[in-house]
Amino acid sequence: MMFTKTARHIYLAASALLLCTTFASADWTNPFWSDDFSDGNLANPSWVTATGTPSAGYQIDWWEGDIRFRTTAPYNAAPYNGGWVAAYVPDAHGDQGLRGWVDTSPALSDNWASLFFVRYSPPSAAFGTGYALSVSHLASGAVAAQLYQLNDSGYSEICDPYLVSATYSDVWMRMMVTGTGPDTLLRARVWRDGEAEPTTWNLSSANPGAEAGITAFYDSGSAGVGVLGTDPSASPVAWFDDLSYGTPEPGTMLLMAAGLSALAVRVRRRKA
Repeated sequence: MMFTKTARHIYLAASALLLCTTFASADWTNPFWSDDFSDGNLANPSWVTATGTPSAGYQIDWWEGDIRFRTTAPYNAAPYNGGWVAAYVPDAHGDQGLRGWVDTSPALSDNWASLFFVRYSPPSAAFGTGYALSVSHLASGAVAAQLYQLNDSGYSEICDPYLVSATYSDVWMRMMVTGTGPDTLLRARVWRDGEAEPTTWNLSSANPGAEAGITAFYDSGSAGVGVLGTDPSASPVAWFDDLSYGTPEPGTMLLMAAGLSALAVRVRRRKA
C-alpha cells in the first residue's frame, strides 16, 4: 500500500489515537478479586454487609438456574423514608474499577436503583461516602443509568443520566475511577446482556457541568454493590453476578504512552 507523505501522517496519527482509545477502555487482565458466587457463600472474597433499614437483606440465591447474590430493600417509613442495603469488599486501590452483571427486576418504579460502589467508605449514618453507578428499572419499563456522589447526608447527580434500553433488559456495568483530588475522573458504561461491551463510556464526570474530584479517596475505601429504594409501592430487588474488581494494567498505560509518543514524534517531524 502506497501513501503520500500527508496521507502517511494522517494514517499514523489515526493509528496512535486508536491505540490509545482501545487500551484506555481495556479490561484489567488480572483483577484483584472476582466472584461468581458459585461457592454459595460470601467468604471468598470476604464480603462485608451494611444494612441501612431493618427489613433490608441479602443472600446467595438460586435464580433461573444460576447462583447469584440477591439484595432487597423494602420501603420503611420515617425515620428511614426508604430502604437500602450494601455489601462491599474492603480491598481498594488507587485507580480502580468494578465490573459485573445486574438483574434489576422485578420492581417498576422511578424511585429505586441497583448500585455499584467504588472508593466507598462504609456508612456511619446513611449511605457512606464515595461514588456510585446506578441502574434503575423505570416505571415506563425503560432501564437508565446514572453516576452519583454519595455521603452520609444523601446523594447528588454527577452527570446527565443515560438511557440504556427503552424496554427491560438484564445489563452489564463497568465503573472506573482514576486520579485523585480535583483530577479524579469517573467513567462508566452500561450495556444490555447479550451485546458486546462498548469501547466508549456512556457516563463520565468529564461531561460539561459535571462535578469531578468531589471525593478524594485514593488507595483506601471499598468497592461493592447494593440497592436503594424510596418508593412505598415498590420493593427493590437486585441480583448481581460475575463481579470483578481491578485497575488498569501497567502494560496498558505504557502502550497508551507509546502511542502518544509516536504521534508526537510524527508531528514534530512534520513541522521540521
